[in-house]
Amino acid sequence: MTLAALSPRLARERGGLAVALALLVLVLGLSGLLRRADDALYDIGLALGTSAQPPDDIVIVAIDDASLAAMGRWPWPRAVHAQLLDRLAADRPRAILLDLLLSEPSADPADDQALAEALERAAPVVLPVVPVAAAGGRALDQLRPAASLGSGYRLGQADAELDPDGLLRRDYLHAGLGSARLPHVALALLDAARGRPGVAPETLDAGSADGHWQRSDPVLLRYRGGPGHFEQVSYADVLLGRVPPGRFTGRHVLVGVTATGLGAGYPTPLSGNASPMASVEIVATLFDSLRHGDAPRSLPELPGVAVSALLTALFVIALTRLPPRAALVLAFAGAGASLLLAWLLLDSADLWFAPTGLASVALLAYPLWSWRRLEAASRFVDDELQAIAHAAGPNLGVAGGLRSHAASAAPADRSRLAGRSTRPLEARLDALAGASQQLRDGRELLAGALGALPDPIFVVDRQGLVLLANPPAGPVCRPPCRRRRPSARDPGRPPAARAAARTGTRRRKRLDRAARRGGPGRPPAPPHRPASAPRAPAHPCEPARTAGAARRARGLPQFPRSRGGRTRIGRHRRRPHRPAHPPARRLHAALLR
Repeated sequence: MTLAALSPRLARERGGLAVALALLVLVLGLSGLLRRADDALYDIGLALGTSAQPPDDIVIVAIDDASLAAMGRWPWPRAVHAQLLDRLAADRPRAILLDLLLSEPSADPADDQALAEALERAAPVVLPVVPVAAAGGRALDQLRPAASLGSGYRLGQADAELDPDGLLRRDYLHAGLGSARLPHVALALLDAARGRPGVAPETLDAGSADGHWQRSDPVLLRYRGGPGHFEQVSYADVLLGRVPPGRFTGRHVLVGVTATGLGAGYPTPLSGNASPMASVEIVATLFDSLRHGDAPRSLPELPGVAVSALLTALFVIALTRLPPRAALVLAFAGAGASLLLAWLLLDSADLWFAPTGLASVALLAYPLWSWRRLEAASRFVDDELQAIAHAAGPNLGVAGGLRSHAASAAPADRSRLAGRSTRPLEARLDALAGASQQLRDGRELLAGALGALPDPIFVVDRQGLVLLANPPAGPVCRPPCRRRRPSARDPGRPPAARAAARTGTRRRKRLDRAARRGGPGRPPAPPHRPASAPRAPAHPCEPARTAGAARRARGLPQFPRSRGGRTRIGRHRRRPHRPAHPPARRLHAALLR
């Protein structure tokens, strides 16, 4: 068994680990166990991308503590709101949001009539619709503006849903009872500013009988700062004329409550639970994102988890093909890259990709792969030891053989010994080291036995390479004679080689004639190898092959001999050939075959 037998095992372990971790990401993503971690990473991305400069065309008319101190207890008569709308309409703003819940008729019908007329004059104005629990708590109802306020305004829903940790990170652009067709108040304000049609009060139905509040088009809130990020003007200052004329010209005006203990504030990722952000500021945040087109959207749950699982499988396959040190570096780099990728997509593409599953698997893949690879290597070592135990020992006639005590024991005893081992890896390595030492001892014993024999003996493998040779075989390994220069008339050479030799001979003759006429000749020939320099054998114990032995082994005719011990072939001569020892000659021929 060779190391190639370990590759299929590692391939199976690699595929099994990739599938297992991909399924783990699917389960964690669909179960929502990683949602809080993903939300925390989203908060970090928001903090990295906050903007210090608020927009100059958004202004909040705040019903703050100073206004309550100047104008008395809340709620104020609706005629007061009518006066405020008249002052705002005088500056001709683009659109106005009156973020106040006006669901019941006023005690004084004249106040409602005054506010209805002011809404007509200050158009476009948006009023909110809020879902509330109906009687009994089993269904929902919607609080809409009172019918006594007329129809000179637009409607928008002001629904908000907190995350499991109590922070407000996302909202829905459309919602409503029975059908999600009411736009968010921020979207309704944007439509009013751009002259698009909106939802009129008379077109709003009473909702479905089952009281199901439907939501659609979820978006994430991109907070650009904490409470007080947008420009605020006190309600009392506007009503009492302390604000210069033209302050609201061409701007988007949002009227809402910011006083302590009155308005509905929500904790946000940038404000926390200690200082909630007023609902009118949250509406301004969403409005600013919608008009710039950078409101982040997250991938749907199932496609997002499927993409994470696919990336996990590809990452695990890439990690398991690297060396241990490179795999460790890739594990930490993959975890960091997944976080950077999520923040980069949030900042540049307005897309939020939940990175917790991929980052967790990147850190978990390396120890799991190390464990599975160690298990595969341990099983491979066990199989090798068992193969050595079956193939060695009495088959070679060595006393005691290569069979260790654990290998020679019964299968039940071997499993019992393996179960008792407190250090299985160290035990396997010790057994492998013992088997290797016994193989070396057996080789040395065999070499000593061959050395005691008087005749030359060679031990060769199936390819004809000499593995062992005793000292009497040394004289057989004689240095070869110097080879003659290849000739174009050599019948044993291939036709292409003979043609190349003829071309080389003609080129040399042409260069010699040019040199005699005074032109450039051919470069000097390299120095010949001394006759006594032997050719480097392919193996330290391989007998040197002579030119004659090579020709005889190939079945080619021998060179004719002349008197004086020299052979003349054309213009080339070579030194006299000394016949090799007959046994060595036969061995050379056998090796060449």
